[in-house]
Amino acid sequence: MSARSLTRAEQLPSAADLPRGILVASTGSASVPAPSRAGIAGPRRRQTFSSSAREGIPLAGTQYLPPTAVDGAARPEVNDGRALSGRLAALEAELTPIARLLHEHQTFLIGTHVSPDPDAIGSAVALQLALRQLGKVADVVCPSPVPAHFAAFSPELAGRLPRPSLERYECGLAVDVSVSSRLPEDFPHRAERLAVVDHHDTAGDLPVVAACVRPEVPACCMLIRTLLRVAGATLTPAIANALYAGIVGDTGHFTHANTDAWALSMAAELVEHGAQPFVIAGTLQKRPLAYYQLLAEVVPTFQVEGPLAYGYCRAATWRKYRELDADLVSGLMTILASIEGPSLFAFVTEQQDGSIRVRLRSPVYNVRLFAERWGGGGHDSAAGIQLRAPGDFETVYRRLVDDLRAYVATAPAGTSAHSRSPAQAGQDQRPRHP
Repeated sequence: MSARSLTRAEQLPSAADLPRGILVASTGSASVPAPSRAGIAGPRRRQTFSSSAREGIPLAGTQYLPPTAVDGAARPEVNDGRALSGRLAALEAELTPIARLLHEHQTFLIGTHVSPDPDAIGSAVALQLALRQLGKVADVVCPSPVPAHFAAFSPELAGRLPRPSLERYECGLAVDVSVSSRLPEDFPHRAERLAVVDHHDTAGDLPVVAACVRPEVPACCMLIRTLLRVAGATLTPAIANALYAGIVGDTGHFTHANTDAWALSMAAELVEHGAQPFVIAGTLQKRPLAYYQLLAEVVPTFQVEGPLAYGYCRAATWRKYRELDADLVSGLMTILASIEGPSLFAFVTEQQDGSIRVRLRSPVYNVRLFAERWGGGGHDSAAGIQLRAPGDFETVYRRLVDDLRAYVATAPAGTSAHSRSPAQAGQDQRPRHP
């Protein structure tokens, strides 16, 4: 069967007929007016963002089996195109106030979260390139060094980001994050007004004038792609590559339970516009020889106890391979999680500054709930913990493993989206920031 381009009728609907002047933020289960710009000058207020809608957002007109609702109620086996188009129109309406900001202002500071992943970097790069295409000033900031191999998306995003070019910006855009603690410390104060685009179900504390927080969407890059369409930006190959990388990263190369029809359709659209899957795969999957030498030292720490598997990497070991990007340690967790038998995996890394980072993964248990007990968070099936001044590593490691043993002994299995069938689990993956 020969490949073909999507017809206009198959494309996501245009924003041309969307209502104008609507500024909405989701709070709890009801939609209420978002704070006005006038409120930015007043006292900073805590605003909580969550999504009341847990619906899938596939291509308009697509017939596909939607996931089971969060409350367990079965959804109709087939949604008609009109219902799907309505949800897409609602998303574009929610993004319209942010798109309007892109046109109304000239200078933008784009911020993303600490320890950036492909979705965070892809979102920031795509938005930066689109704004520059529109003739705007757009800089990116991140509290952590950006892995060198991300230079494939944008040469200026390798290593330490350049300092912002301006002291103050007209608009700040937080992408893939909505909490100030995961952004550069001064980010909220460097812009006259703030907006958020995120897919983590997190209590946001930024004083925003517009926000789109959709936990049911597999990747923030998918929200950014929709925003760029609403804003009328041209989808160039460079932008398509950045967006594709984010979708690939957050769906685990289209293998995680959050992979849905919309993610696959959008990936196809991005390839049509110049995204190069083989380049992205090479960027995200290739490893230097030193990585495998590190792996040879780490694998002997792996232990399996029934449903639990765990391991660690000490700072002294990591120091021997300091030329490796810190994000490559996530590959060690992938190796651990490939062990047959266990259903909850924990990999603990001692950082050079003495802090401890814990990565958790499970297709069965809700590891986000466990991470939150230790001050962390994340997705139901993949979460993390960052301990800033934990004390003696061995003591903390023993406490953590003991707590994990107790958790698997008492927590109900089957609470993660991955533990359900593909038809049930597709969208019910509710990400929260680690």
